[in-house]
Amino acid sequence: MNPILLLKAWHDQHREVSSDQGIDQTFSIDAGGQSARLDADSGSALGRATVWATGMCDIEVIDFEDGRLLMFLHVEATTEEALHSGLAEMIRWMRPGSRLHPHA
Repeated sequence: MNPILLLKAWHDQHREVSSDQGIDQTFSIDAGGQSARLDADSGSALGRATVWATGMCDIEVIDFEDGRLLMFLHVEATTEEALHSGLAEMIRWMRPGSRLHPHA
């Protein structure tokens, strides 16, 4: 399946749940349709998942307070399972009060 559509589907399915956890998400596709990104903000961390039509995907979480990179993951988003696993890891790092987040 198209990795951009996989990211869009994940966003649509998880937006409300993430919001209930204090994480706001936005999804956007570049003008040429060759990449897309999911931006997430928990107030204490910023996350971004960028996926390209080739299936490459970079996922990162940055500490909002001091700009430190908390998590970086490069995955091949050619399967739903690979992408979902990476996005779940991003949300775990961003969740307010998470033991993974240094300001918990």
